[in-house]
Amino acid sequence: MNNSLHRPGTNRTYESLYEKWIYPVAHRKLDNDWLEKQVSFWMDGRGLAPRTVKILIRLLCEDANKYGSNLDPKPITRLVMKRVQDKPIKALTKEQSKTLLDACLGYKHYLPVLLALHTGMRRGEVWGLKWDDVDFLNEKILIQRSYTGPTKNGKSRYVPMSSIVKSTLGIRYPFKNSQHIISDCFDPNPLLKAICKKSNIPIVTFHALRHTFATLALEAGRSPKKVQEVLGHSALSTTLNIYWSSTQEKMDLEFLK
Repeated sequence: MNNSLHRPGTNRTYESLYEKWIYPVAHRKLDNDWLEKQVSFWMDGRGLAPRTVKILIRLLCEDANKYGSNLDPKPITRLVMKRVQDKPIKALTKEQSKTLLDACLGYKHYLPVLLALHTGMRRGEVWGLKWDDVDFLNEKILIQRSYTGPTKNGKSRYVPMSSIVKSTLGIRYPFKNSQHIISDCFDPNPLLKAICKKSNIPIVTFHALRHTFATLALEAGRSPKKVQEVLGHSALSTTLNIYWSSTQEKMDLEFLK
């Protein structure tokens, strides 16, 4: 398993996936029929997410081909990723987002949730943000790292800073106690789940806040190209494949009312 080109956090994820799902069936010659059955087991029997299964397919093919297999991961991966495109993403409405943000006041989750909802940053990027990355004068934030290393595509990007993000960071800036804007790294999802339940809004993970930013931006008529740049997707097709169909559906329904 060649992980040398991946970020440290990604390496740990791949190693964990390999140990749990690949190692028990690895180190032998396999065929495509077996691979298809295994993929069905992972998705339908174990309920693994399509994106996780995509990684597992690549890891398994790399291992099996060392032992004389001739597995081509591309056809089965395309079928798996089609499930991602067909499955609606989980995102909050504008009203639900405001409810969640209000409910987070007083918790250390408030600032990470605010940043994710207003910038579309990934979780690692939120925790990797430093005060030097914030340009108050030009109202923009430089995203140039994740908490565990470089950004997902290895590139830096600027995201615009909304007025509430600017004022919130501006209030905190004189009292900063570390280089990082969020000084301690913690898992936001358990409390986020509890807050969603208490607030009677759909239960979402922290990553769904990124989805929320993107869908709300597109529904508001923002350019897909601009949304792609802010999200840090390498290709516009990625943004369109994930978000465009669901947002167009909502826009069409609004038009009919």
